[in-house]
Amino acid sequence: MDGCAGAGPSKNLNVLSAEALRFHEVVEELYRQPGILPWSVDAETGRSLYSLVRLVEPELAVEVGTYRGISTLWLARALEDNGKGQLISLDLFENPPIGEVERTIEEAGLAGRVQLVRGPSTTIGAEACRRAGQPIDLLFIDGDHRVEACGADFETLGALVRMGGLVVLHDIYPERSGRDGPRYVLNFLAETHSQRNKWQVIELPTPAHAPYGLAILQRLAEGPTRVLPRPVYWLYQLCTLFRFWLRGKRQA
Repeated sequence: MDGCAGAGPSKNLNVLSAEALRFHEVVEELYRQPGILPWSVDAETGRSLYSLVRLVEPELAVEVGTYRGISTLWLARALEDNGKGQLISLDLFENPPIGEVERTIEEAGLAGRVQLVRGPSTTIGAEACRRAGQPIDLLFIDGDHRVEACGADFETLGALVRMGGLVVLHDIYPERSGRDGPRYVLNFLAETHSQRNKWQVIELPTPAHAPYGLAILQRLAEGPTRVLPRPVYWLYQLCTLFRFWLRGKRQA
């Protein structure tokens, strides 16, 4: 499948099917919007995600961090081209609101592949994943990048990943992205003796215009991976739920 080149137009659009052309048009329009980068994945990273999903052929993929839906579209397009699979995308949907993202996905012709779930990823989001009734085959974590948030996402949702399944972390180079959470998780797995044989890790550079990096982790062993101290983990859970509830009360 021809992808977007950088943030500019795709090549050879005339050879694409009508549905693939519609996808490219929607994605390219998103990339033209101000403020999209670096908060969304760039087109080359999007193509990497697309290729990974095409290779793995997941039945259930989960994404943490939807924002305007660019990575969502790359993942869902791959599922559509596979002819199978569902994507659950988790976000608080504060800006933009969930309705705007839903319209974008519908315009790209991918609404049948995506379930958007509004709420904290480690509580409401995790419950939605459990209700899917099957383990996660591929988990993409690109939401809140603070240490406690990324650690809690990896712990909670990583526990739902099947044996042999994959977790993908974005923004793994804090000196470039300014985000510490993904690197904290990777360092914990590398430096903690009890975890070294539970996950196989490959780090991949991303393009020079968006050099934030990806890590692909494959689950090799059963059992929990506790990245955070228990008080930090449970306090994070309570705080995110309370803030979500409070925002709902203010908007009511």
